Amino acid sequence: MTSVRRGGSGNFAADPLRAAAAGSKGGAASGGNFKNCPDRAREAGRKGGLISRRKPKPEA
Repeated sequence: MTSVRRGGSGNFAADPLRAAAAGSKGGAASGGNFKNCPDRAREAGRKGGLISRRKPKPEA
């Protein structure tokens, strides 16, 4: 069995330091973190509360 190198210059397996740097950033750059936007967190909590109090569907 021969080992075939996959990927190109963006392959993290070839550069563990680059992979560690990317992993340490986590989801900080994503728009979904509620720490940076309390309004989004408030809206998500409101939606979750509405869904958790939903009446069960009648069985057909």
